[in-house]
Amino acid sequence: MKLEGLTVLDLSLFLPGPAATQMMADHGARIIKVENPRAPEPTRSADAFPWQQGDETVMFRNTQRGKESIALDLKTDPGKRALLALAKPLGADVPVFTLGQSAWAEGTGEDLSPLSLPPRWYAVIIPACGVQTAEIFGHPELTRNTAPITVAAFFSGAGRNDLQPVAMALYPEIRKAWKWLEARAPSAQMTGSGACLFAACDTEAEARSLVASAPAGVTAVAAEGLDRLPAMQRVE
Repeated sequence: MKLEGLTVLDLSLFLPGPAATQMMADHGARIIKVENPRAPEPTRSADAFPWQQGDETVMFRNTQRGKESIALDLKTDPGKRALLALAKPLGADVPVFTLGQSAWAEGTGEDLSPLSLPPRWYAVIIPACGVQTAEIFGHPELTRNTAPITVAAFFSGAGRNDLQPVAMALYPEIRKAWKWLEARAPSAQMTGSGACLFAACDTEAEARSLVASAPAGVTAVAAEGLDRLPAMQRVE
């Protein structure tokens, strides 16, 4: 199966998200559907969807077949901890998205401390290349002994991305885009293992101006930062 070995946490409801993950399940992915016990998947309701097969509605079967299911109350600490436990094996970037708000991450990404960030806009520069994360993490030149820092030290400018020198050495597209962005925005940084670069801006106008002047060969977008995902209201 094409997607065998892939695990997906599915917190979506009704049709678009569940239909997409159902197709992934059909191709071999393991889908773990997370439902709110106080407001479960709407397509379970025989009142809204009267056509049934056995004890399930036809709509539910058409969008949820082949999935595992777990009920978690994400308004409770046990529910949040259970969701983080499911997310941790999927990758270091996954737990913070299940939390749904800005956070300081430690460990392998699962030890999260919520924090509030000031309103910001970002200029995002996307070089014309794709980065193999495993290649970056497995590179012999990668710095692996950086000491942990505090939140205060990070926001004072002491932080750095140890993956960036390796990514820039391996991908000239990143190096070229970085030199352009850094010359115009001292706050320039690289996202994770790349390839995207970004700069924090105080205003929308500043971000859009920077994006408008981006060089040929890259994609550039202006994006507003969010402290909390609006979609979290649907699962809490």
